[in-house]
Amino acid sequence: MLAFRLYKQYLGPSLFGLVIAAVNIVGMLPQFDGGYRLAINRRLLAGGSQAERRRLVEFAQALYSRGAVAAGVLGTAFLILYSLGPKIREAGQPFGFYLALGVLGALAVLSTAQTQLLVGLRQQRQLFILNAINSWLYLGTLWVLFRMGYVVWAFPIAQFVILAMPTFIAWRLARTELPGIRLLDFRWPTHFGSLFRQLWLDAAPAFVCQLVMLFLYGADVILAPQLLPEVAATEVVQAALLFTMLRRFLQSADESIWPRLAAKEKGATQTSGLLVRLNAVVYGVIMTVAAVTLPAFIGWYTKAPPPEALVIWLFAFRYIVTGLASQPAYFLYGHGRFGDIARHLGLEFIVAVALSFFLAPRFGAAGVAGAFALATLFGVAIPLLWSYARASGVPLVNYFLAVWARAIPGMAIAGLLASTLMQWATGWPATVAVGAAATLLSLGLFAALAWWRTPAAERWDARVVASHF
Repeated sequence: MLAFRLYKQYLGPSLFGLVIAAVNIVGMLPQFDGGYRLAINRRLLAGGSQAERRRLVEFAQALYSRGAVAAGVLGTAFLILYSLGPKIREAGQPFGFYLALGVLGALAVLSTAQTQLLVGLRQQRQLFILNAINSWLYLGTLWVLFRMGYVVWAFPIAQFVILAMPTFIAWRLARTELPGIRLLDFRWPTHFGSLFRQLWLDAAPAFVCQLVMLFLYGADVILAPQLLPEVAATEVVQAALLFTMLRRFLQSADESIWPRLAAKEKGATQTSGLLVRLNAVVYGVIMTVAAVTLPAFIGWYTKAPPPEALVIWLFAFRYIVTGLASQPAYFLYGHGRFGDIARHLGLEFIVAVALSFFLAPRFGAAGVAGAFALATLFGVAIPLLWSYARASGVPLVNYFLAVWARAIPGMAIAGLLASTLMQWATGWPATVAVGAAATLLSLGLFAALAWWRTPAAERWDARVVASHF
C-alpha cells in the first residue's frame, strides 16, 4: 500500500501500467521451471533417508543453475518483445531498462528455486519471515532510489537487491540441514539423468498447472496496457494489484496446508475442511468491504482518479469466487492432482482472454475486469469444485451449501456495515478505519455465532470454536 503512494508521486499514470507490467513479466519467469521444483519438494516432504534427500537437493541445485542461465536469455527475449509494442515505444523508456530487467530473470529463477526449497526442507516459517523482510526491503530500496532521481531504473536495481539477499540466506538455511550444498552447481551428478526422467512423470503435469496459473493470474495486468488507453489500463492494473495483494494475504493459510497434505500429516485433511468454511466467511467479508471502500481510498490516498466502482465490484466478485475455491485448489495441489487444476484453469484463461478482446473495445476497463470475472464460471466456480468433491469425498451439493450459506450472509453484513460507516469517512485514514471496523464487526458476529454453537464445556478451545464456523 505504501508503494502505491510512491508510484503516484514518482511514476504517474502514464508510466505506472507499463513499468509494473514489465516487472511482472520478470516475476513470471520462475514458473517456467518444468515443474521440477514442486516435484522435488513433494518427494522431500514425503520423507526418505538423508542420502536420498541430499541426492534430490544436489539434483535441484544442478538443474536450477542451468535453468537460471536459460531464464536470463528467455527473460531478455520477452522484455525486448514487450518493448517493441506500439504503446511501450511511445512511452520512450530507454531500451537498457527492459534489457536489465530481462537479464534479472536469471536471478529470479535461482532465487525462487532456492527459497522454495525451504518448503521441501520443512522450513516454511523461515520462508514466510524471509518474504516479509523482503517486501520491506523492496519498498525501502525503491524509496531511496526514487529520492535520488532514479525513477525507472529504481525497479531493476530494487529487483536485484531483493532477489540476491533471500537467495543467499535461503542457501545458508539449506546448508544447516545438508552441509556442503552448493548454490551454483554446473557439475553433472552421476544420478542427474536418471532423476530427471523419474521426476518428469510428476513434474510434467505440475509444469502445465504452473503455466496455466501464471497466465491466468497475470494476464489482466499484461493485457490491459495493450487493449486500453493509458488511464483505463491504469484502472485495471491498480485494481488487479490491490485485489491480488488481498488474495495473497488471505490464502496464506491455504499455502501453508498443502505441504502437510503432501506429507500426509495427521489432521491435515480435517484442517483443510475447516479452511474451506473459514474461507467462505473471510473472503465474502473482506472482498465486499474492499469493494465498498477502495474507490474512496484510492482517490484520497494516491490523489489519482480511482477505478470505476463497476471495475472494483467485478474484481471483488472474481476474487470471492476464487477465494471460495482456494482451499479446494490447494487440496488438489497437495494430493498431486495437477491435471485437474490445469484443465479447469486453462479453460478459464482461454475464456478470459477471448472475452477481453471482445469486451475491452466496448466497455473499457470494465470490459477487461468483466471478462475475467465471467471466466471464473468456466474454471473455479463449478468445474474445479467438482474435481475437489470427487477427490475429497464431499458431495458437491453439500460443498456449495456449506460455502455459500456463509459467504452470502458475510457479504450482506459486511456490505451494509461498510456502506453505513462510509458516510462519515472524510479522508483515507478514516476510510481505513471504516474498512477495519466493518471487517472486524462482521467477522466478530460470525465468531460469536460459532462460540454460541459450541458446547459450553469446549468454548475456550479455539480449534473447536473454529470448527463451528
